[in-house]
Amino acid sequence: MKPLFASHRYTLVNIVRTGKKDTPGRLIFVGKPSRHGSEHEVISPVSGVVVESRFEPDSRSRAHRLGPFVTVAGCNGVQIRFSGLALRIARKGDMIAEGQVIGFVGDKGVTVDCLRNGRMVDALTHLDIPRDVQEFESEKVTDEEQVVFACGIGPSIREHINRHSDAPRFWRSVARMLEGGAGV
Repeated sequence: MKPLFASHRYTLVNIVRTGKKDTPGRLIFVGKPSRHGSEHEVISPVSGVVVESRFEPDSRSRAHRLGPFVTVAGCNGVQIRFSGLALRIARKGDMIAEGQVIGFVGDKGVTVDCLRNGRMVDALTHLDIPRDVQEFESEKVTDEEQVVFACGIGPSIREHINRHSDAPRFWRSVARMLEGGAGV
């Protein structure tokens, strides 16, 4: 399962089925808070290039209904469109890495569409989302990864800390402090 929010926790609130094949092509998510990051930051589940990042002001346009949106083209020919964003960070032509913040979610969550050649494809399959689960927490993130992300620790400092025998205890202690609990 690929993370869609910096918090690594989110709820699938609606699946819109489209087309003759009743494809679950449009998914609507809301983020949930966690110590990993903000529930408002939308991150890209794939690496790729931003092919669209805009808001269509013309109310007669189909794109106007999407609100502000960002479309990322991955290497497998599938484009992922994130619509309903309150703020777009990614701009057209930007190279996006998996896990990079592309925008901030609006009041009603973010809508995710998966498209191939302009047609909806099964977003559940493409994003590795189980069909029977509605609340998600991405793969277990280690204490070390949580602290590095939350504190912005660079690779050289991380490597230096990991040289010490107490490194696992240090990571665990700092992660608990970030949660608001007591250290070890």
